[in-house]
Amino acid sequence: MAFSSPSNDQRNFECVTVASVDFIKLPLRDILESLIQPVDLFKGINSCSALLSGKFKLRQDQLKLCFIQPPAEPDYSKLDVTLLYTLIRNLCPSLKPTKGWGKDPDDADIQIGDDIERLRLFRNNYHAHADSAAISDAEFKEIWKNLKSVVHRLQKYMYNSGRNVNYEQELIKIESSKIAQDHLDSCKLLLQALMNIQNQTDLKAEPEIFLKGEDRVFCGNTARLEANVKNVEFSCWRFTWQKRTEKSILECIDTNQEIYKGSTNIILLIQNVRKEDEGEYQAVISREVNGIEYRISSNIIYLMALGELPILNDLRVTTGDEGITIHYSYKVLKQSPEVKHINWCKNGEPLDRKSKKYIGGSLNENSFTITSPTDNDRGKYKCTITNAVGSVSKEVIFGLPNTMASEETVIRNKSVKLVGNVFVYDGSPDILEVFWTKNGEKIDPQGSGGRLSAVTVDDPSLTIRDVGHIDAGEYKLIARNAVGTTSSDIIAIGILIYIH
Repeated sequence: MAFSSPSNDQRNFECVTVASVDFIKLPLRDILESLIQPVDLFKGINSCSALLSGKFKLRQDQLKLCFIQPPAEPDYSKLDVTLLYTLIRNLCPSLKPTKGWGKDPDDADIQIGDDIERLRLFRNNYHAHADSAAISDAEFKEIWKNLKSVVHRLQKYMYNSGRNVNYEQELIKIESSKIAQDHLDSCKLLLQALMNIQNQTDLKAEPEIFLKGEDRVFCGNTARLEANVKNVEFSCWRFTWQKRTEKSILECIDTNQEIYKGSTNIILLIQNVRKEDEGEYQAVISREVNGIEYRISSNIIYLMALGELPILNDLRVTTGDEGITIHYSYKVLKQSPEVKHINWCKNGEPLDRKSKKYIGGSLNENSFTITSPTDNDRGKYKCTITNAVGSVSKEVIFGLPNTMASEETVIRNKSVKLVGNVFVYDGSPDILEVFWTKNGEKIDPQGSGGRLSAVTVDDPSLTIRDVGHIDAGEYKLIARNAVGTTSSDIIAIGILIYIH
């Protein structure tokens, strides 16, 4: 039985076929290995969302070859041209072609990335001639000439990278040697299978998830985010809601919490929105296959919680017949939630405004009165008002007057001046009365015939004129406000103070 020799056109096609399978993966493999060692490939793929869930998502058969968790390593020799090109394109940004990935380079573009694109185009020539299984001499000459130029530059690049390769010799072997029919058939089958897989992948709709919802919500209202999911079998995927924290870390949201009441896999409800709910939100679908987790993330919505805290003015204290009254007022800024609560505390403990001891203090009033004040009512009083944004507080301190006294003697005038100083801290009730005592008895300057000076809140000093033995004794300055009474230290005037 006689066998016919293949025509030149068939022979040309055979060279392109074998080169597409056996040859062009050699420089691609070496380029990938020069930039990413096999032990580091898992880390690179794991950090590349495009390869795991994006536009260039790797197929299951591809992941089994390259996405191998350390300490195990992938075998680069088992990676085909399509997979090598995809990995280089997504993991080696330094090799980006002049016009970008997936674009036909111009003749003047001779960067390494440009030649990687030319290898891709060379492989595609197989698909253009697969039906006829023939390439004319003129076309083959041009194809092979371009391939040789690419190979020459790539070989020089690898030499400069410290790798001893000889791609040109491998190319000569393909062109000059007789190709065994079984090997040729194997190459054809492989290329056809790759083409079919690629076509199926292109036709198959990728899972999609898109997040929509209002990104500006007033505090106190409910925020609603909804995930629109396509091409997903719900039973095969897990749904997760995430929020980015202040530390720029995405954390999973526990939708069982009360704040997210009513949420589902595809709807996130945030009840009574607060300022701390501001941040970036996204939805994630994921599943695990053969121990590898695949994740697809939605777009991000930055939620803004609108509204401001209420403004609480400084507290003002007055005294009257009913007792000590704290006057308060507040306002709410435009487009801010109204005040919902008001609370009063004394020394950090809540006050029971229902007690007869207190009058007023509600949101609808502007004063809070402490009736029949005593020394027990001293302390720090705090008013707190709250809206959906948060709380603000103001404080006043109810204290006794502060009194100080000293003595000045004027020999020439035969007088003694008991210098008094009385004051209260901010927020404390005003001083109602000041007077001096001698030996525990209240002094009445008006009944002294002018020998004793008048004592007032503004001038609490006491001047004793024409001092004599009758003026000897222990003197105290007394001051009283609505909280109570306080006294100065004793000033003792002895009998020797008598001036001749």
